[in-house]
Amino acid sequence: MTQRVQKTLENAQNHLEDGVHAVQTAVSHQADQLVVGTRRVEDLARAGIEKARAAGSAVANKAQHLGECTTDYVRDKPAQALLMAAAAGAATTLLVGWAVRRRAH
Repeated sequence: MTQRVQKTLENAQNHLEDGVHAVQTAVSHQADQLVVGTRRVEDLARAGIEKARAAGSAVANKAQHLGECTTDYVRDKPAQALLMAAAAGAATTLLVGWAVRRRAH
């Protein structure tokens, strides 16, 4: 082999080694970025789950409180509660009847 061909082969090998090293570095960097991104997604998911649990708990507590208030009101003023329930039922019946008639036409 001539010295010129050997030099060309050595240059090609050096370029190939440099390219392989650059690819390894890029892949390593991307893998690190993926791990960081995955951790961020997991953290966001955990935070979302915790917020949903807190909101669910708050809604349940509010519903329980409203139920207790309603029970107390009915216990304290049974006649008014009965009249209010009847009025609400009548209003609902009128609205549903109106909606059904309107849809039928």
